[in-house]
Amino acid sequence: MSLLPTLLSSGWMWALPLAAAPVVVHLAFRLRRRPLQLPSLMFFHRLSPRLHARRKLRDLLVLALRVALIAAAVVALAHPLWRIGGGSGAAAVVLLIDNSASMSAPADGRDDGADRLRVAIEAAGGLVAAFGSDDRAAVVTSVVDRSVPIADELVGDRARL
Repeated sequence: MSLLPTLLSSGWMWALPLAAAPVVVHLAFRLRRRPLQLPSLMFFHRLSPRLHARRKLRDLLVLALRVALIAAAVVALAHPLWRIGGGSGAAAVVLLIDNSASMSAPADGRDDGADRLRVAIEAAGGLVAAFGSDDRAAVVTSVVDRSVPIADELVGDRARL
């Protein structure tokens, strides 16, 4: 059992350093200018040590929440996937095949002249071949095709898939 997630869109992890942006802004505004003493405000400054400590604590908590919020948003965009239970159970998989007109274009990097749809079907066949005996699957097409039966249930028979 792995407690570390698999990131389905790890390209978003480059944005994780953006979580430090609130800290940079906080430190930039922390630079103090020389205070201007005004007689009318001196009464409030005498009360401030306790209030100042409370405000400083509140500012640090808000800063920590901002950093955590940005970091959580970036990690959420990376689509973490936790595999719990060791993967010992049967899998239920739905394979979606794009059979739209755009898939009739030639496949990139193939010398045999196969189109994208043929490559997608071969890839789906490779996935089906890797299934275990208890795994069940269904194949669905993106465009309704009367010659292709619509999957109404998950099946374990590889020949039907």
